[in-house]
Amino acid sequence: TRLRVRALQISQFGYGLIADATFSNDVERHLLEDAARAANVPFTGLWLDASPATLERRVVRRKKDASDADVSVLAWQIAATSPPTDWKKVDANGLPTEVVGRARDLVESCPVEMAVAQRVPTVNLVS
Repeated sequence: TRLRVRALQISQFGYGLIADATFSNDVERHLLEDAARAANVPFTGLWLDASPATLERRVVRRKKDASDADVSVLAWQIAATSPPTDWKKVDANGLPTEVVGRARDLVESCPVEMAVAQRVPTVNLVS
């Protein structure tokens, strides 16, 4: 996939990266993990998990956002998504600063080689 190729290219330059996409099934998630392995870089999968009500509130409030997803797309995604069992779950309810703090705490609790990879400059890939 295009996202996997871009992730591989960026990681080969020594950058950490954040792949920001739905990753609604194991196949999509494993492609990203495989790209990290192919580049010989550590991988930490974080799954941001929020209640459907929280997600709907966020979609409705969005203005001038890169995503064209609306509430009907959200409902489809919720129904079609199988959360990973092997990624670290982050409670994504609450304020963005709280969610970022929880994610940071999880990354910093990773083994040193993983945490170091997360502290280099990052590039956000948006599919």
